[in-house]
Amino acid sequence: MKKLITIILIMALALPALALAEPDPIVGAWYMLIDYSRYPFPEMQGKNYMIYVLIFEESGIISGISGESAQGDGLTASGSTLGAWVKNGDSYTVSMIGIGNNKAEFHGDRLHVQMLDNIWYSLQRMDFSDYYTDVIVK
Repeated sequence: MKKLITIILIMALALPALALAEPDPIVGAWYMLIDYSRYPFPEMQGKNYMIYVLIFEESGIISGISGESAQGDGLTASGSTLGAWVKNGDSYTVSMIGIGNNKAEFHGDRLHVQMLDNIWYSLQRMDFSDYYTDVIVK
């Protein structure tokens, strides 16, 4: 009986520790910021910047936010749920609307997400803010 109680106590103490485990490294927001002035393509003329953010949630959902600023105008932005991600051992599969099932890989501190057969987005991590240190009332 004592062994059973001991096992129950160990399990009760272990569950909160498991809940505090680190999330998967892919979880969070990843972005790329494009300066259109660096590229001579006609379709980019009259535009300043584009930011593209992919948000990988612990639940496996991928959301996306993109915004573009045009010369003389403000930022136009849009966002939506794009698909899902799954971890298979050391690799990731991303399934996104309009793109299908592709891969995601870590390369150093960057996340490379395959968009088409030979086109990959190289994304940088966007760090989480801490409300207690990053919001300042003066």
